[in-house]
Amino acid sequence: MKGNLTFLLGIIFVSIVLFVSIILKHKEPAVHKMSNKAEDYLFVISNNLQNDNQILSNKLVLIENDGSFQVLDSIINEAKLIFRYSNLHCHSCIDKQMDLLSKYSDSIDNDRIILFTYYQNLRDLFLFKRLNHIRFKTYNVKSLDIPCEELQSPYFFVLDKNLKINDSFLPSKKDTILTINYLSTIFSKFKGHCYEIQ
Repeated sequence: MKGNLTFLLGIIFVSIVLFVSIILKHKEPAVHKMSNKAEDYLFVISNNLQNDNQILSNKLVLIENDGSFQVLDSIINEAKLIFRYSNLHCHSCIDKQMDLLSKYSDSIDNDRIILFTYYQNLRDLFLFKRLNHIRFKTYNVKSLDIPCEELQSPYFFVLDKNLKINDSFLPSKKDTILTINYLSTIFSKFKGHCYEIQ
């Protein structure tokens, strides 16, 4: 029932954003900036609808920094915020999201945040972690096999203890306020134990 309501609200929101963006496209150029922002929000909502409620394989193989292997269900015992990126993605985008994540994560335990990265060479991952003082648990994984992977850009999602994706989010390169609001919302949900109820 909750999933149907979320889907219905998403459809309504997308319809409103489309309507507003069509109207704004026929207005003067100063208003066109608002249209671009509406398109960004539409993209975020669309991405969320495509990826949420997907269930990752419990046997997904993760490689730790030392080269040892774990399977996904052995590391997820409660909801975790996942930041997914690859060394092939935009480096300034990754750095910006890592800065925001580090800055705003002080309100929750570090073990609630996991990085799913993809580096062809684990040494590069080790160097990236050391140079950037990354304190979050990090695993190397080639593909999660979800729609977000096709966008070739870093993204966030919450993975609950049933390995279901919730609250996926593709950060905007132009609008860090969206990422700050997203992180704030997720951390509030963690504090309120919202993901344990699902």
